[in-house]
Amino acid sequence: MHENFTTEELAAEIWLPIIGYGSHYSVSNIGRIMRTAPVGSVIGQRIITPIMNGCGYLHFRPSVFGVRTDIKIHLAVAYTFIGQRPDGFDINHRDGVKTNNRVVNLEYVTRLENCRHAVGLGMYHFGDKNGTHTHPESVARGDRHSSKTHPERVPRGEAAGGAVLTEAEVCQIRTMYQSGNLQREIAALFGVTQTAISCIIRRTTWRHVP
Repeated sequence: MHENFTTEELAAEIWLPIIGYGSHYSVSNIGRIMRTAPVGSVIGQRIITPIMNGCGYLHFRPSVFGVRTDIKIHLAVAYTFIGQRPDGFDINHRDGVKTNNRVVNLEYVTRLENCRHAVGLGMYHFGDKNGTHTHPESVARGDRHSSKTHPERVPRGEAAGGAVLTEAEVCQIRTMYQSGNLQREIAALFGVTQTAISCIIRRTTWRHVP
């Protein structure tokens, strides 16, 4: 889950206070988080071990004055070293690796550019390249479908053989909708129906994905 940092990277590492958490937490240009020690505090400095969320991003949970929040590390790095994100823009991992939060691997791009970049890296499979098109014979149908014969055994999400989307794509769909994208635009981008997008957003499907 964690990145392997070279000796050279660690020797040249730059630390800056995280905006809003200046005297408590700092972030480095290679994506590490440090719990700092406020003046008079008995808490020493220590590197924070990140957590991976359901969408594959690393995050940490800072606690200041008894209030705990949740911050994605790539957001902390970008905001601190690149600057505030422009309206309507996303943070893109240039190499497509969500755990590589080095500042040189991050950039601000439009949502469309972000999605096109993911498609170009082969992270998403749409249209005729989707498994339901390449192997339609593997998709169970009718009364012989396991959801009819043994509903308690039906796998959820990506584990389902006929799943068109992945959990990462579901996370992206919900994020795009929350950011103002229309359902029909999202549906066209992911190669599914608007009804499918609506069900994902309303959590009548993929409810297990956070």
